Amino acid sequence: MLVMKIPYSDQEVQKLFQIREIFRQLKSSMDKQGNAIQGLFFKSQEYEAYQKELKLTHHIFKPERLILEANKSNNQGRHWLKPIGIAVIFTSILFVLMVFSMNPLLGIHWPWKTNFTKTLLIYSDYIQGMPNLINPTFRLNLVFPDHVLEFTFWTHFWSMVQRIGISYLIFQVVSAFRKYFK
Repeated sequence: MLVMKIPYSDQEVQKLFQIREIFRQLKSSMDKQGNAIQGLFFKSQEYEAYQKELKLTHHIFKPERLILEANKSNNQGRHWLKPIGIAVIFTSILFVLMVFSMNPLLGIHWPWKTNFTKTLLIYSDYIQGMPNLINPTFRLNLVFPDHVLEFTFWTHFWSMVQRIGISYLIFQVVSAFRKYFK
């Protein structure tokens, strides 16, 4: 049997390491028995214990912590509705930022500093293009057709952020759907 050395002497870190190791062994035995549902549950418990361990030993910008934090978007592969909800909210926020960055009528002021009804009318002119933003391969001139708009640096920047974010969230949905098939 392979014995792993624990690099930390802190009692709490050692306890979390042991809990994580127990969940890893339970996950492995469930996978060997073909029980994918329980295996997935123990895998998520293992990751949660590992995340708690990393919080005590590493700063937030450590790659392992960033990956584990990002995987919370689908509860470590157990839920597919959560990343869909996040994608809708994420797309809505970036849609507002894109319209704001490219419409000269909104100017340099935030929408609530100008006439609010005028701002709502401006956004309602572009709302038909919002569902197209769910597709990571969207083109701005197809999302906002029939409008003479200036695509600024910020429009392209928010567009790129949208593409990266929505691609990751689509991956999270697919991986959550595939949880029972390995």
